[in-house]
Amino acid sequence: AVDDDGNPNTIETDAETFWRGLGGRNTPVGEAFVESATNTRLRELTLGYNLPQSLLEGIGGISNVKVSVVGRNLFFIYRESDRLDPDNMPGTSPSVEGFDSFSPPTSRSFGANIRIDF
Repeated sequence: AVDDDGNPNTIETDAETFWRGLGGRNTPVGEAFVESATNTRLRELTLGYNLPQSLLEGIGGISNVKVSVVGRNLFFIYRESDRLDPDNMPGTSPSVEGFDSFSPPTSRSFGANIRIDF
């Protein structure tokens, strides 16, 4: 800990007093528990392919077929904190925004799409 002017702390204190001063379970969050949520991620990637018209000839009424795969929440390109995911929220109340308390990790998902135009 440091003084307000940035010099090393010279005042002795016990662990309980130090903890309560920084922020504990039922007190405001202290600076020691704040981490940067700066990140850049690949949130979604979709790769698609339109089938050639020559394959669709003779199939009644179909004008276009597109096949694609999609991945969501794939990876972080840059992540300031190695523990926190800024998208992770322990609830839906506005008061929990920015808190991380034993939340499960966000999920990564993969899927496939077929779009047929008639």
